[in-house]
Amino acid sequence: MATLKEQGVTIEKLLEQIPEPLQGVVTTYGPSLLAMTYDELWQWLELITQGNTELAYKTIVNRLTNSEFATEWETNLAKWKKLNAENVEFLKVVNAAQSAVLRALIQVVLILIGI
Repeated sequence: MATLKEQGVTIEKLLEQIPEPLQGVVTTYGPSLLAMTYDELWQWLELITQGNTELAYKTIVNRLTNSEFATEWETNLAKWKKLNAENVEFLKVVNAAQSAVLRALIQVVLILIGI
């Protein structure tokens, strides 16, 4: 079977056919989607509607060119680093709160036992 691109489908035409919530995906990953046949695109849409977004994402990533994959990797790496930094800050706050509670509990215990 011929791919969508081989059949003359453009990203603009694909945007017209794809539900609005998925149009951002088409804009971002258009070339990968155009490399699919209609059957493959339909299977991909079924994955999305069934909530199997991880496999749907893998399907797209497997069709990326090397430069597209590198760009995707850098984008995801930047997001991951940002989330990790936010988690570090969150854990610092949690640890400080836990330490304060433990210090207060130790003081209460010391008062109760008379030290």
